[in-house]
Amino acid sequence: MIHTWVIGAGGLLGQALQAACLARGDRIFRPALPMPWLDAAASENRFNENVLAFLSQSAGARWEIYWAAGASGMASTSADMAHEQDLLQRFLDTLDRTLSVNPARGGLALASSAGALYGSLSKEVISEHSVVCVTTAYGAGKLAQEQVLEKFASSHPTLGVLVARISTLYGHHQSRYKRHGLLSHLARAVIWNKPLQFYVPLQTSRDYLAHTDAAAQMLAALESASMTPQVLTKIIAAEQSTSIAEVLAMFRKVAGRAPRITIARDALSTHYPVHVRYQSRVAPSWPASRRLPLLLGIAQLLRAETRAYAAGSAAWTMPAARLQPAAEGSRS
Repeated sequence: MIHTWVIGAGGLLGQALQAACLARGDRIFRPALPMPWLDAAASENRFNENVLAFLSQSAGARWEIYWAAGASGMASTSADMAHEQDLLQRFLDTLDRTLSVNPARGGLALASSAGALYGSLSKEVISEHSVVCVTTAYGAGKLAQEQVLEKFASSHPTLGVLVARISTLYGHHQSRYKRHGLLSHLARAVIWNKPLQFYVPLQTSRDYLAHTDAAAQMLAALESASMTPQVLTKIIAAEQSTSIAEVLAMFRKVAGRAPRITIARDALSTHYPVHVRYQSRVAPSWPASRRLPLLLGIAQLLRAETRAYAAGSAAWTMPAARLQPAAEGSRS
């Protein structure tokens, strides 16, 4: 049995990771107390308690930790990213101290962002061999987080480590407070029949990945990294580029009407490439037959959002009118 800890289990990706681990038969570690994310010093103390409890629970058995925490996006500032990096560093420092005394056999995965790291590449198929080119504080912060993890891994060569560069996630429970989460916002706009404002052209294309598919790919990739063990950097994507216009047509097909939108521009518009296409060239491969088709994913999302609305869920609200439709890799 694998002992698993998903840090950020309340977010979009974290929920899917935890569900996938449960389906695999893992024993899930659930900290007794919530993390004080806004207080770095208090977070370090909580990390220390939780790391000791987790490794004690695993008792020398195989373990995996998934870092899916964070609330950043394309509009995040350098200060926002510095805070997230500080939290990751404090966690890794705590884990480092514990493993130095009690070496254990495990795997560690970081949810990073493909869109943030390859932000200016739009005329080529992007793979792990493409040159990283960041254009925002969000991208610089994500790259710094990867480097922090790689430095940690160099001191623990017996661990399998995954850097998962994730494309544009979607799924039910995506945060309603952010400007990204295009498909969730569009589903709510259909239900309310109210317009959304876009800041990119309709031909803008993205790789939309179901959060459940992202979780499944991450589990398989970390298992592969742990077999060697090695540090594995892998793009986690649907490997299918779809334009906003095509997305709107899918909503029309599923719901009988397309979401109402208006087009405008703002300061962040130029940071979004028009076309994005990913193709992972790093093992393990993930066959197209195992990926959720986007049309079916939109239908599932719309049904889930409709049920939440009908039930009067406190978590359900109409999105804000302003929307940036591509913060790849967001976990919320």
